[in-house]
Amino acid sequence: MDAERKRLWWDRAWALGLLLLGAFLAQGLEYWRTFTYISSDIRGYVLSPTIFNDNVNIQLAFVNKGNHQGAVVGVQLVLPFDAQAGLGKGHLGQRPNDFSVSGAPVVLNPGEIRLVTLKGKLNPETVASLAKLVDPKADDGDASKPDRRKQDLEIRLRSLDFRGGKYETYWPIGSVYVSNKRIDGYRLPAQYNGTELRPFDEKGYVNSWVSEDAIISSTDGDVKDGRSSAPAPESPHQ
Repeated sequence: MDAERKRLWWDRAWALGLLLLGAFLAQGLEYWRTFTYISSDIRGYVLSPTIFNDNVNIQLAFVNKGNHQGAVVGVQLVLPFDAQAGLGKGHLGQRPNDFSVSGAPVVLNPGEIRLVTLKGKLNPETVASLAKLVDPKADDGDASKPDRRKQDLEIRLRSLDFRGGKYETYWPIGSVYVSNKRIDGYRLPAQYNGTELRPFDEKGYVNSWVSEDAIISSTDGDVKDGRSSAPAPESPHQ
């Protein structure tokens, strides 16, 4: 009888010990995930890029897959162009009165999802001034139309991680075609598959953001100013 009681007591003590050990390991894992393992990981997804003639309606979803807060500070549609020799690629923004953004700026807690909508009208004259002549072989475009041109479109994301690090990244969203200063076609990127955007790409780490007012198009459709992409400083470890 005594042996049976001892065995029962030992079984209970063993089970209690396992429970305590499990709780200890769980607390340790939670501490590691919160304070030691740091992940700033917001992903963006293009849900529906609707571009018809000069009308634009792009819906985006941002998901915080990391374990710390992050913010999407700015979302803008820009026109990439070749800057002066040695300055790399420039990006021309749109006139503020022509575009609206709903849902941003926004702060995302871990696990949260937020929707952002970019809506507005492209300026055909501005697009035509930057667009390049279509190459029928390379672009598979209709070269039968006079002055048929192609202009790529990109989304510029400005993001802030929980340490205060600033990021500026650019993501292709397709191309529009222009004939006689009229936008008459749109094509998705060649490898579009629901394009995943990474706002915290280390290559996009910057010390500061240039004011968007300095990179908009003028009312007459000419390029007022453009920002060339300079080499980004070294990004902190995430």
